[in-house]
Amino acid sequence: MMKNINRLTALAAALCIALTMSACGQKTEKKSDAPTNTAPASNGGYKKGEGIINSDFGTLTEFSAETLGGETVTQDIFAEHDLTMVYIWKTDCEPCKAEFPALVKLYDMMPEGTALVGMCVDGDTNADEAKKIAADAGLPFDSIIGGATLEGVKATPTTMYVDKHGNVVGEPKEGRSFASDDDAVAQEYFIDVSSHLGMAKEKYAADGQ
Repeated sequence: MMKNINRLTALAAALCIALTMSACGQKTEKKSDAPTNTAPASNGGYKKGEGIINSDFGTLTEFSAETLGGETVTQDIFAEHDLTMVYIWKTDCEPCKAEFPALVKLYDMMPEGTALVGMCVDGDTNADEAKKIAADAGLPFDSIIGGATLEGVKATPTTMYVDKHGNVVGEPKEGRSFASDDDAVAQEYFIDVSSHLGMAKEKYAADGQ
C-alpha cells in the first residue's frame, strides 16, 4: 500500500502515537521450509507498490537522542560511513522481532563503508522492555530510542538508508520480508544495502565528494 509521509522533523515524542496503527497488528505469516533462494530479486525482495513509501522522506541531518546503550548520539553517527541502514522497530512489533535473527546475520555481512543501527520508537516509554528484547535477540547494534523522530512513519518495521550527511537515500521500505528463512531474509537486506550504497556513491561522485 502506498503511504504518504511528511518530512523528517526534530526530536518529537508524537511518533509513538503516530505508530499506533502499525504493521505489528497484521498477522505474521509462518515461514516456509522451502530451500533458501540463492538469487533474490535485485530490489531486495520488495515488490513495487507494496510497502514502499514513494515520497521525499527528508533528512536526519540535525538531531540529538539517547540510545538503549545509554549513549547520546547526534547526526555525526552517520559521518563515518558512506551509508547507514536504520531499522525502525517497536517493542510490541512481532514482525520486527521475527526479523531480528536475520538482522544479526546481516550485521556480519554488511558491505564495507556501511553500518546498521536500530531505532526503537517507544524506547523512551518502554526502556527496560526494549533493552531486554534487544539483549534476548542478541542484537549486535545499538538502537536510538524515540528520537530523531520520523513523524511520517506509520508502521513498524520500516527500513531506511541514510548517507554520511544524514540525507535519506532512495525510498524507505515499510514491512518485513517473508523469505523462506533467516539466511534468505539477510540476503535480501544485503542486496538492498548494496543497491543503496551504490546510489549514495553515485551521488557523492556527481557532487565531487
